[in-house]
Amino acid sequence: MAHPQSSVELVLDNNQTKKLSAAEASDWFNMDRCFIFAPATVPKKAEASAQSVSWGGEETYESLTMVVRFLRKLGSQVSVKKLGGPISIAMMAGQAAQQGAAQLLLFLTMLSANLAVLNMLPIPLLDGGHLIFLAYEGIRGKPADERVQIALSIVGFVFLISLMIFVFGLDISHLLFH
Repeated sequence: MAHPQSSVELVLDNNQTKKLSAAEASDWFNMDRCFIFAPATVPKKAEASAQSVSWGGEETYESLTMVVRFLRKLGSQVSVKKLGGPISIAMMAGQAAQQGAAQLLLFLTMLSANLAVLNMLPIPLLDGGHLIFLAYEGIRGKPADERVQIALSIVGFVFLISLMIFVFGLDISHLLFH
């Protein structure tokens, strides 16, 4: 570390010399100079279409597995209060759009992967529930009793409506109290 009274002599390319010394500055504090706690990103540019498709597939796979990992942790390691509804999704889409088209496309990829995984959950009314009914029919050789299908569909409907009301309520509470 140099002494505060010391100076530095610079030799420029054109052989000129300049002497620099430390000086007190009354306006040294600048609010714009602060820590930015955002990950450093390096944009990738594909060399060919095949590379673009490959990277898109990798990103989709990563999004799908991230959704599954999140669902496994939901309730135990991750609070259900961290769920978001349509308002949160719209706000996050807006933030992604402000960062550029690439970020928006990545967000939409993640959102699509989320919806795909959720749609495949074994809940009646969703595609995963229909697959369960079809698997049961394939194993048994005939469809499940219609009354059972209706009862399970009603339970699935009540669950989905309750989930929608819950996440919409979380969105409203986040808007009002955070």
